[in-house]
Amino acid sequence: MHGLLREDYILIENKRDASKLLNRGFGKPLRNGRVKLDLVEGAFLLERSKLAISDRDGELDFQRLFDVSVDINPRFGHRYMVYRDLRKRGFKLECLSDGFDFTVSPRNGSREGFVYVRGEREEFSIESIRRLLRELKEDHEFWIGIVDEEADITYYTVSYVHPEGNIRSSEPVKGRGFLIRNHVFVFDKEVALKLLREEFFGKPFGKGLQLSLIEALYLKEKNILDIYYNSRSIDFNELVTIALNYQSDIERRYIVYKELKERGLSVKTGFKFGTHFRAYEKDPHHHHAEYLIDVVDRDYISTWSLVSRGIRLAHSVKKLYTFAVIDKDIEYISFKRLRP
Repeated sequence: MHGLLREDYILIENKRDASKLLNRGFGKPLRNGRVKLDLVEGAFLLERSKLAISDRDGELDFQRLFDVSVDINPRFGHRYMVYRDLRKRGFKLECLSDGFDFTVSPRNGSREGFVYVRGEREEFSIESIRRLLRELKEDHEFWIGIVDEEADITYYTVSYVHPEGNIRSSEPVKGRGFLIRNHVFVFDKEVALKLLREEFFGKPFGKGLQLSLIEALYLKEKNILDIYYNSRSIDFNELVTIALNYQSDIERRYIVYKELKERGLSVKTGFKFGTHFRAYEKDPHHHHAEYLIDVVDRDYISTWSLVSRGIRLAHSVKKLYTFAVIDKDIEYISFKRLRP
């Protein structure tokens, strides 16, 4: 079979060859029985000696086609590596020109996948991920293929999640908390025991309880605790002001903490796992956390290496790595390892 390199695609003019390629899952049909191949499709077929390709200067070998393709599309190399890998795994792919790079046809009961290709050194943008998620139908999967500098490929799936737990507020209890630097202490044994056993706040401290600042904010806003600082009662706003001296991002994290609590989850610091929170759907004294959560704004920018670290760690401890994206509403977006 023979193809002609045009500006940014490969044209198959022979109708018989075009029909064979379409039947094998390559290319898009054009008028008069012709077929248009994406550059990655052409390179794949050329590498396998299934297609000869020429331009106005003559026939192209694989190296020359690769060089020309990278000049046309700087992302060609990464796209080709992922395309080649998935094709060799037996997937049928369709090339896309905007947003996602490929579609992956379903097999073995799976759903149709849309593949987004990036290089290890490219920028991670949560807004780009959100935009692509909004384009998908509910029965589609979102795959990401990350090509590292040694040409190994790591795959992830991305989806919305809706954390919900079964930990609900019990009968209200009223007590006092005493702010000492960056913790609040509850010395009343009965109040401390109720907060710890029924809603899993804090850590035992003597016969009382030691609370984090974010827990204290929640309990103050819910009018469960009166907070005292330097022997006087302080209101919620004053507690926020003091907390900001210790944790400059606490207001942003508190927005997510409060919503997760209202969704019935127990929320603890995720410091041991390198995240803002770990969240439990059930009693944290008897169950493991289901989520590791990082709180980000809609304009959050990072690197794929940092995201990969979070996903890999969460996977190793059987938790779901999740971004809580603060916008008009809070969106929860999870990332998981994928083995195609």
